[in-house]
Amino acid sequence: MNTPKSKVNKKLHLNPILKKDLRVTSRTMKFSWGLFAFEAVLTLIFLLAISIIYTENDGYVEIYKALVWLFPIIGATELSIVALIMPIETASAITSEREKQTFDILLTTVMTPRAIIRGKVLAAVMHIMTFIIASIPLMALSFTAGGIGWWALFAYLICVFIFAYFVGSIGIFCSTITKKSIASIIISYVITSTIFGGSHFPAIIFAAFGGRSMEVFSKLLLLINPVWGFIIFFGGVMSGNEFMDELLDLDLPLVSSAWLWVIITFGGMLLVSFFFQTLAARNIDPLRGYGKAATRQIRKGAGVMPAANRQSVQQPMQQSQAMPMQQTMQEQQVTPVQQSVDISDKQ
Repeated sequence: MNTPKSKVNKKLHLNPILKKDLRVTSRTMKFSWGLFAFEAVLTLIFLLAISIIYTENDGYVEIYKALVWLFPIIGATELSIVALIMPIETASAITSEREKQTFDILLTTVMTPRAIIRGKVLAAVMHIMTFIIASIPLMALSFTAGGIGWWALFAYLICVFIFAYFVGSIGIFCSTITKKSIASIIISYVITSTIFGGSHFPAIIFAAFGGRSMEVFSKLLLLINPVWGFIIFFGGVMSGNEFMDELLDLDLPLVSSAWLWVIITFGGMLLVSFFFQTLAARNIDPLRGYGKAATRQIRKGAGVMPAANRQSVQQPMQQSQAMPMQQTMQEQQVTPVQQSVDISDKQ
């Protein structure tokens, strides 16, 4: 009989991969030094921005107004670090398991391939979000100038989470199509760079050689670009829809508002993230090609695992079990010559 307490525990059940990776990561000195390096870089950027603001502006009123720009400056720095770190964190998640020869054992657990992929991505995202949350005091200093509320900081944290989830999903997909971590990291950087910069080329070409309709279509292509999503987010927070009118000049009701543009962009990033995770789960699924019904029965324990997959899973386990057995047999097998030598030595 399920008690209310047991129902609550089931609802609060965390992904085992997420739980394990968070525990292992948080106990290492690498995590502490990484957090220190992250905060040190942000502090240097913050001091540099403060010095520029005091140099370029005369009078306390202008300096006070310019402090608002600390919000997008620190935010852009954090996003650049996220774009550099997330491919390294996720693109080596599956390949490192294969290099350590623990991936086959991971597939023998009751977790589905989709849960394994989701746990790896969420572990990397929570790792990087720890760094982002630790930098909130620096970003909060820009609120002293007014014009930016705490709701903007909360919305920024949600956008960073989606961005990290998006980049991490690309990285985990690359980790499933290669056998080496270096190759998967390079492919991940290539894909993310293409998404970040590739949408600008059609926009430039259509804007240069097309008419008004092609110019509008080329600007709408920037909806799939996360970089422009954050540019419009910071511009919308600081100046509202006037930033959209000055930057894009679009007479479309759907994307005339900066917040509608941000919602569409980051909603599309979530859909693309789910797509890459689905492909990654399919690549590591040992039961791929046996149909949904057979796969469901096998995972529930009602069926029998196919011979090819059973051999691939049991082979490393049989080898690990055979090694201690061989050692004990070698210790027990003693030739008559060795026995006579031992008896003579005792006499």
